[in-house]
Amino acid sequence: MTVRTFAVTLHRWLGLITGLVVFIVATTGALYVFEEELQDLFDRDVRFVAPQPSPMLPPSKALARMQARVGPEYGVLLISYPNEPRTYHVWAWNRNDLEDWIGAYMNPYTGEFLEVYNYHDTFWATVEHLHTTLLLPHEIGRIVVGSATIIFVILLLTGLILWWPRNRRVWTTPQGRRSRFRITWGLGPKRLTYDLHNVLGFYASWIVVFLAITGLVMAFGWMKSGVYWLFSGGQSIPKPPRFELAASAAPASRSPEALMDSLYLHTLRTYPDAHMVIVRAPATPAMPLQIDVYPDEVTFYRRIEQYFDPYTGEKLATDCFEEGNLGDKVLRMNYDIHSGAILGWPGRLLAFFACLIVASLPITGFLIWFPRWRRQRRSRRSPATTRGTASRVRPTAQPADAEASA
Repeated sequence: MTVRTFAVTLHRWLGLITGLVVFIVATTGALYVFEEELQDLFDRDVRFVAPQPSPMLPPSKALARMQARVGPEYGVLLISYPNEPRTYHVWAWNRNDLEDWIGAYMNPYTGEFLEVYNYHDTFWATVEHLHTTLLLPHEIGRIVVGSATIIFVILLLTGLILWWPRNRRVWTTPQGRRSRFRITWGLGPKRLTYDLHNVLGFYASWIVVFLAITGLVMAFGWMKSGVYWLFSGGQSIPKPPRFELAASAAPASRSPEALMDSLYLHTLRTYPDAHMVIVRAPATPAMPLQIDVYPDEVTFYRRIEQYFDPYTGEKLATDCFEEGNLGDKVLRMNYDIHSGAILGWPGRLLAFFACLIVASLPITGFLIWFPRWRRQRRSRRSPATTRGTASRVRPTAQPADAEASA
């Protein structure tokens, strides 16, 4: 068996096995690229608010309203957009069930709840769970999707082998070279289907390979540890820092709520051009107050994470992209690479169209394989059918004549 024959067989059967999973993951991935923009379009009435002359509600009061709404068993965080006319987006998560998330849009001037919803009942939660777990239980679905992604990387490699022409003289003529890089129109549906699979698959493979590998980093801990080990020079992923907090009573003039609001305002003055600021209230008395700053609208990797003592206001640590080693930076960029946001809007468009092409590959691959398989099946059955017909038509023929007719 030659390398090409082996690649054909492997490509065919792995594609048939994982085709449906690849189609679902690619389709939902293309949709998820523009999640924020689509939500801004369809949920504009609860995501935007007209500016008002009155001051915005401080984070402590907004979080207190959410805490009173959901109960003490939930932790809460606030997402604000200091330089845009947007509502507060408040989240609550169940400390006993991390799958239970409640979201709310709040008027930042009045504290009115514009919408309260359970995240797992939303359309986008369904899209995310289809993309990551196929709606299966998390541990099972993660393994299924991750395994299909590994197989898909193998499909990319075998696809490149099959894309390379069997006859090297193809490269010597302009028409031959064009057949590798352009879709040929007007030669019938079979040739069109082949080119849609072969040519578009070639172009998409150089983009999708990065999306697949970054998806594996998010799916498997061993992949994440391996990437960190590779880019950090053999180091292991450090454990989350543990902070010693001054759990003694804060000064009477500075309550934890007042400290939170003061630190939030200080953050806005320090980063006046921030696109988004997230305030994470301490879920337990032993946890610090965390205020994250996202400088960019599109990417997440340049975020600045600040940790404060909620009793004294002392800054305990700052974690930012520039201060990490290469392993830290690669893991921070992983999601933005996966979504294409690392290259801004051009990268997101590339990721979107690459996902659409990937979603089409199982369809065009099946349309190439099925007619051939059906013809081969008929050709294998036709000799037996001929022999059976001959024996019924001439049952009294001599053995020699029967053998000749067969």
